[in-house]
Amino acid sequence: MLRRSLIPIFSLALAAGCSCSEIAVHDIPNEPPVVDILSHDDGDAALEGYVANFRANITDDEPPEASTATWFLGDEVICQAPPEPIGVTECGILIPLADSHRVRVEIQDVELAIAEDDVKVNVTPTLPPTATILAPLAGVRYYRNVDVPLVARLADAEDTPDLLVASWSGDIAGSIGTDLPADADGVSTSQAPLAQGPHTLTVVARDVTGKTGEATVTIDVGGDNHAPTCDILSPVDDQIATVDQPFLFDARANDEDVGPLLLTVTWSSDIQGQLDTVIPDAVGIVDWLSPPLIRGTHLIEMKAIDDAGWSCTDTVRLDVSNEAPTVPVVHIEPENPYALQDLVCLIDVESEDPEGEDVTHVFQWLRDGSEFNVTSTTTWPGDTIDAAYIAPGQIWVCEVRGDDGIGTGSPGVDSVTVDSPTVVSVGVGYDHSCQIDDAVTSTCWGSSGFGVLGLNGGTYTAITAGKNHTCALDPLGVVSCVGQDSLGQADTTGLVGTIVALEAGQFFNCALDASDGVQCWGSNTELQSDTSGLTGNYERVTAGFQHACAIEVDDDVVCWGSDAYGRATPPNGVKMSAVSAGTSHTCGIDLAGVLHCWGRDNLGQLDAPLGSFESLSCGDDFSCAVDGTGTIHCWGLYTDAGELNGPPIGTFTQVDVAEHACAVDDAGVATCWGENANGEATAPTIWW
Repeated sequence: MLRRSLIPIFSLALAAGCSCSEIAVHDIPNEPPVVDILSHDDGDAALEGYVANFRANITDDEPPEASTATWFLGDEVICQAPPEPIGVTECGILIPLADSHRVRVEIQDVELAIAEDDVKVNVTPTLPPTATILAPLAGVRYYRNVDVPLVARLADAEDTPDLLVASWSGDIAGSIGTDLPADADGVSTSQAPLAQGPHTLTVVARDVTGKTGEATVTIDVGGDNHAPTCDILSPVDDQIATVDQPFLFDARANDEDVGPLLLTVTWSSDIQGQLDTVIPDAVGIVDWLSPPLIRGTHLIEMKAIDDAGWSCTDTVRLDVSNEAPTVPVVHIEPENPYALQDLVCLIDVESEDPEGEDVTHVFQWLRDGSEFNVTSTTTWPGDTIDAAYIAPGQIWVCEVRGDDGIGTGSPGVDSVTVDSPTVVSVGVGYDHSCQIDDAVTSTCWGSSGFGVLGLNGGTYTAITAGKNHTCALDPLGVVSCVGQDSLGQADTTGLVGTIVALEAGQFFNCALDASDGVQCWGSNTELQSDTSGLTGNYERVTAGFQHACAIEVDDDVVCWGSDAYGRATPPNGVKMSAVSAGTSHTCGIDLAGVLHCWGRDNLGQLDAPLGSFESLSCGDDFSCAVDGTGTIHCWGLYTDAGELNGPPIGTFTQVDVAEHACAVDDAGVATCWGENANGEATAPTIWW
């Protein structure tokens, strides 16, 4: 708002007479000044309690500095002074609390002409500062002979932290700190001694406007503080340590006021500087493993600091000059372990000491990244983890270090991952079943009559089951049999040479030896165990109820024993890659993958499906075969989908049939179906 006032000024002229002319007299009016407040507009905000700087511009035909500028807050004169020569007037006005204020400037020039301008400013109330006590804190121990820290964080909505100050006082001590400035983060720090006993302390924060905020804390000041104690027990001065290796220190630290757990222990070297910071245990033990130490004579200092900052020190000289033994070369056997196998760590190249000292080897096992110490640490030539601790999926690491009596060298390392064994073959009896996994371990289930499960858990490459007996082949080609032996079916004493394959019939067995010969033993009522007529070289053999068959190396099939129903009379002139003898029928796969069956057909045993097949097995009343896609097809008694002997859905690699059936799927898991009176068709899902 602009208002102008004018006071007229007259000039008097004197006329002088003359004979030739007359002089005219004129009035020259004074132009009033003009003033405009430029710094604020009507409605601008101003902070309560803070100085607002107002500025106005003056225009006048007289020199501005000859005028007088007066600033008003309401009716109160705040500033009065000549304007600057450039025609500017300024005034800093402290804004009191109110809803609004009228600020006015008035200019009076030398001719007493007056001009004025004014604005209305709205007042924004300001907030008081806040204070948060950082120290001391309730529940913390303080001492009468140690200054108590006075630390507060100050904050204000309008002022920067460094403009704030703090003042402390106590209910007993009175004033203990006045106008203590805060830093750029708003933290004000001081300290003061306090007498023993309880104290309620108050900190007051004050901003530039004089507004305040406060906080209080109640603490308890105890008696005198005492310095902690510390002692390095080992090593002793000038003990030798290994270059670039950690070193174990044994020390003790305690404090009669707060105990060891509130101490902080720092370790340092005059060569390598500060090395570590640790906390003692509850009884003050400080067992500290240093970082690798470089060559030289180190003065190692242990410093224990208590809660009041008091400390103790102890030192020891350590001669770091020993050269570490070399890294040994090690390996773990087996290289690809399975569950239930021992792990052995062996040294291929021993560690040597550069200085010619005797070296021993220290073993450490880690299981899934954690030290494993059930097996005690041993020395070369090996350290063994018992199979009882081995499970699929584990990662085992063996670390072996050379030890020269002073220190140990870097470790030779090997690691293995334990795999889950998978089933590679199954052998089915009449009331029990067995499998072999790729860890060459056998697992059997079902009826335990006659001890037929006695080969469970053995190391075998193949296993087969008869009526009431079981036979298996070990990696050396030796056959073991258990179970009923009334007909000599479990007696292997007559076998000669190395056996490479075998199959159990109901009461007898047949095997192939490494010379491509066939050997049979057990029941011979129908000459099924009599191989005297076999003079060729054979690559496959099968045993059924009372007959057996074999495939010669030229793929011709020969059968012997009982020929009831024609079960021992294979089709003439058909060369085969596989053959299987059942109870009263026999089937084979020709070289084109086509199934051929012969013998009894009262239950559809000869109704073999069409297709191309890779393996088969004939049982009592039904048979099954695996085609080129891994699908199982079964025929004979109750073999339609959903029936007792109907095949499972999936992809399989091998099948074996008796009165029930088992197969190995492409994931290496056995699946069984059919008769299950004794659990013979309940294959284990986990067997290791």
